[in-house]
Amino acid sequence: MLLLLMIGLYVLKTFQLEQRRDGDIRSNNFLWSDFLAAGDNPIIVLGDHFFYREYQANLKRWRFIRDFSINDGEAFDSFKKKYENKNLQINETGVVYFSTSNVWPLPSILRIFAVNDATPTLLQRSQLLPTHYVEQNMIFLGNIVTLGHFGQFLKQTSFEINTEGVRQIILHRPDGDEFFSVNTLGSIWHYHKDYVIVVKTKGLGRNTILIIADFLGSGAKTAAEYLTSPQKLIELATALDSLDSKQPAFFELLFEVECFRQKTYQLKLLYAKLLKIDEPRN
Repeated sequence: MLLLLMIGLYVLKTFQLEQRRDGDIRSNNFLWSDFLAAGDNPIIVLGDHFFYREYQANLKRWRFIRDFSINDGEAFDSFKKKYENKNLQINETGVVYFSTSNVWPLPSILRIFAVNDATPTLLQRSQLLPTHYVEQNMIFLGNIVTLGHFGQFLKQTSFEINTEGVRQIILHRPDGDEFFSVNTLGSIWHYHKDYVIVVKTKGLGRNTILIIADFLGSGAKTAAEYLTSPQKLIELATALDSLDSKQPAFFELLFEVECFRQKTYQLKLLYAKLLKIDEPRN
């Protein structure tokens, strides 16, 4: 975590040494204004992967385990309780790791803050307190399975996420009927298709939440590049019909990304919809 923070600060300071260009995104941009407001202290949240350890008697050693169905302490406690009669020797480790879904999008996001003389705070998701979801403007970057409590903000969207077995995103109409679905294809080390959801919505108070989450890592990186491109944001604003809106738009997006390893060949905006959220939740 310390190394990641040092890298983030280095990138941020490097960008701050650059002269602001005419094409840079300003703090009044419809997407970024809530996060670049003067005096604000937004948080970039990195979705961290959960580890636990298990003692294997036959090997006489502890082993660290990453179970993709266990992504926080609550899920671990449920798992432990379910198998408490199996004489498992397991406990939490406090050890996490960050994936490409966290690291690859960071340079694009940090540059937006740097050119606007704004400094965000970097936190891992497991460090968040309940008050953060009510009081802080936050940008989530990570794998979909690490959303944790950010998953609650998807309930007001069209998205249904499946992470067990087939990695799938299902879109629903307001009446609940399914009308579209996509599945990931391939491995990040070869040709693959990744999908990334982008949701900008209200937090639990008067704060704003931006979620950029994918399955394989390529989606979040490419979506971050798209969302920090002035020209692409003009195209997005047109697609959302929000160019003359006096308040930032709240919306949901679905991107498809075709890649070979880290090389992106094609980005498609498959779906875009405004979210009608006019008032704070409390």
